Amino acid sequence: MAPSKTTSSHLALLADTTLTSLYERERLLRLGSHPSPSDDAEIRHSLDTLKLGLGQLEKELEDLEHAGATSQELKSREDVVIKLQSQVFSPHPRPPFCVCVFETYG
Repeated sequence: MAPSKTTSSHLALLADTTLTSLYERERLLRLGSHPSPSDDAEIRHSLDTLKLGLGQLEKELEDLEHAGATSQELKSREDVVIKLQSQVFSPHPRPPFCVCVFETYG
């Protein structure tokens, strides 16, 4: 079972891209403009993908635990999941709207 490297790398890149889109969305709103419906749909889709991907990584970690993986392998995978979760859910140094938008779209 070794999908996490590619999956986690893809999700980290998606999280960065989505965060950039969220910053741009917030900037537009502050300027009195409105993001396009297609931009919002893309953000929603990305957030859904992130949510599903994190769930998949957590499930893989759980499966590894049940399969009796070594503590070193578990720690390595757990570190990947925690890093990605903090990238997606952490309000610092990101503005709190990221978490709010995630919850709204999620």
